Amino acid sequence: MKSQQQHVSEDDPQTIVALNSRASKSVNGGENSDAIPVDLIFEILLKLPTKSIARCRCVSKLWSSILLRTDFTELFLTRSTSPPQLLFSCPNNNDELFLFTAPQVQNPDQNSCLVSRSYHTKPPFDCSPRICGCVGGLVCLIYLRNLEGGKEIVPMICKPSTGRQAALPLPALKTTEFHVISFFVYETIGKLFKVLSMIWPRHGIEGNFMVDDRPSGISTIVCFDVRSETFRFVKKDIAMCTDSTLVNYEGRLGALQSDEGNERAIGEDTRLELWVLVDTEKNEWSKNVYALPPLWKNIVPTAELYLVGLTSTNDIVLSQRYPSTIFNIFYYNLERHTIIKVEIQGMDVYFYNYHRVRTYLNV
Repeated sequence: MKSQQQHVSEDDPQTIVALNSRASKSVNGGENSDAIPVDLIFEILLKLPTKSIARCRCVSKLWSSILLRTDFTELFLTRSTSPPQLLFSCPNNNDELFLFTAPQVQNPDQNSCLVSRSYHTKPPFDCSPRICGCVGGLVCLIYLRNLEGGKEIVPMICKPSTGRQAALPLPALKTTEFHVISFFVYETIGKLFKVLSMIWPRHGIEGNFMVDDRPSGISTIVCFDVRSETFRFVKKDIAMCTDSTLVNYEGRLGALQSDEGNERAIGEDTRLELWVLVDTEKNEWSKNVYALPPLWKNIVPTAELYLVGLTSTNDIVLSQRYPSTIFNIFYYNLERHTIIKVEIQGMDVYFYNYHRVRTYLNV
């Protein structure tokens, strides 16, 4: 019995096949002579949705060992037909957090509607959490737990599709006179999820991503190499605003901003700007200006829109931060210069009790 438990935990294809052979019983109680090849098992399981995969892990130790294999996880993520998701977070007055997801539209060509799915995240502490990142269907939440004489930062991982959450095995950070900002990232080569937390004095740094050099008036982007865990700095062009939205533009660092010079856009705006870092060593940026179509003034509400990010199909996503009844997402395509509105249904019943809605891409 002890030997069998050891085999189950091993990550070897022959072990899986051998276990499958021993576990496969015929109707009359005898063992089947032929085991199902592990690659065929993978092909069968890859056709299941994410929620079913999670349930299958509870069937037996054998099933769990297969579904926890690194090669199966990579295949599932690579071959999954599910489109990337949009994530919406809504805190309420009771320090609870509601998460909503909806498909992220690829190459939108006309106005449409989507129905969101909702997930209720019950906080383990008497405070509302902050989202510090979304990677591979996982969301990292940061709680500030009140302590005598200060606060303690507690990071947790949540999977909206299953509703499960767990505290990260990280040392708790205690803070009194400091600000803390955290980032949730994935290191692809080492296949590791990492949380980066930075602490600074309350009046020492302005902005979440940039250090403000007051004498020169130039903001600096702090770049963190996820694999080597080292920092370097990239100076922004003096014409770029401090709170622009950082994006991935065809593999290069980009920064989005409106013609007002910030991360917000209104119906009176006439263009959007995309700055792209073309030379890392020389800190050279190129400026791309995109004129908004005449339809922009008619389709965009009077409230401000926030520049959420850029999709892989080069669509700039803009979102309402403080919706009243109808919640819309807007896609502006850089090649076609079109603006498309997508209504997200199923969230309006919560708006009366919420302060804001934040939108995240590629979840």
